[in-house]
Amino acid sequence: MKTRRLRLIIALAVIVAMTASTVAKADEVYSGGVSVDINRDVNGYLWIEDATVNLLENAHIKNARYYGDIYAVSGCVLNIYGGVIDGYLYVTTSYNDLPEAQVTIYGSQFAVNGVPVAEGTTEVFLQNQRLSGVYQNGTPFSHWVDCFIEGNFYLTVKLGWIISKPKMAVTPQSLNFGQVKVGCTATQTVTVFNEGNANLSLQTVFFVQDSNPDFSHTPLEQLPFTIEPGDAADVTVIFAPTAEGQALGVLKLTGDDADTPFIDVVTTGTGIVPDIAIEPAAIDFGQLVVGNSSTGTVLITNNGQADLIISDITWAAGGSADFAVAALPALPLTLAPAASAQLEIKNTPTAAGSAAATLAITSDDPDQPIVNLAVTGQATSPEVTPVDQIKALITFYEESVRNGSIQGVGKDKCAKMHLAEVKEVLKMTEFLLLYERNRCAAGTLKVLIKFTDGNPKPKDIITGSAVPELNTRILALLESVKEKVKNKCK
Repeated sequence: MKTRRLRLIIALAVIVAMTASTVAKADEVYSGGVSVDINRDVNGYLWIEDATVNLLENAHIKNARYYGDIYAVSGCVLNIYGGVIDGYLYVTTSYNDLPEAQVTIYGSQFAVNGVPVAEGTTEVFLQNQRLSGVYQNGTPFSHWVDCFIEGNFYLTVKLGWIISKPKMAVTPQSLNFGQVKVGCTATQTVTVFNEGNANLSLQTVFFVQDSNPDFSHTPLEQLPFTIEPGDAADVTVIFAPTAEGQALGVLKLTGDDADTPFIDVVTTGTGIVPDIAIEPAAIDFGQLVVGNSSTGTVLITNNGQADLIISDITWAAGGSADFAVAALPALPLTLAPAASAQLEIKNTPTAAGSAAATLAITSDDPDQPIVNLAVTGQATSPEVTPVDQIKALITFYEESVRNGSIQGVGKDKCAKMHLAEVKEVLKMTEFLLLYERNRCAAGTLKVLIKFTDGNPKPKDIITGSAVPELNTRILALLESVKEKVKNKCK
């Protein structure tokens, strides 16, 4: 106590001397209700009376001139958040009718002369004892402290416990991926924050049992993963639906936050698929005459909830070439839900008989990746009328005469006369057929047959390599004319 009194007397004497002289100020005195933050060196002692002083991280009360002491006297509010005190911290009184000094040191791991102070202890009475601990920023400290005592009255140092611990928080606490097409993926981010004042150890990240396996997450670099105070870490969550319908999962994150050891993030999403439909399911063109054409329409519709992508439209091998897509759309073709596209199928038969083909439509419909459209048709030969036949017959005759494959029988004038006679009969037959004098036309045809059939009685009037075919054509025309006559009589 003698030392304390001596130093207090010296400090008081210096204050008096400083007040009475113009010597440059080195020690610092605060009073009169001021409030000061100190985050620097103080060369000498610090006197606080009827004032508030906050010692911050870079404060240093240095041994200079006299001692590097702090005198916290009546009316003093001293908050120590950091800094170094070379000398003593005196918590004392000046008998000036002001409230007693309130001195608080903020930190943790407090100890007196190396003996730990029980956590939560609010104040300690110290006489020439060393108080140590750790400031909030992690810097250790150790100060000599001397508290005033007189009889049963004594002053203390208050302990502002700042317990360092992590605090885990997550945002968002639920993820809704909405509708995602089966076979596609969607990602969202969960952010883990450390809102505490100590490192957070993120220990595990996983989907709990019974979560839909369509949910997953990208792994962190390593677990446990350290998140410093104020920092955060991102976890990417993936939804890759493999089937149509709603999916549910729970992502669990665990850490060393004693108050909140785990946080669950609920994940939801719906897998959607396209659904192809064609109308009609098959096309039958019915009966067409060879050379004519007909067009049928097919409507492709997406009845699903996801975009339908048509990747190929092609005819299956082995089908008739009489069928074709009139205007093939550019592929791939995307149809939104409820959208449609129209295909025009054209049938142009090239030969009589039945024809069939299969149009294969390939899409990303998981249930029907290929839809087949059956296309059928019947073709008949075009009707050749007797008028058509006689015209073709006359043309054949004229060409055969020109190329010498039909010649008149006899010499010179006689041969030419015979050729002319046949042509005149053909022209007369054409005239009769044009005016539907079919019976008369049949008579002229019978005459021509007799002169072109190669029999000696009556003798043919024309000869040559094309005469047999000419005779065959006349016979066919005669049968057509007879059929006409027959049908007219019914």
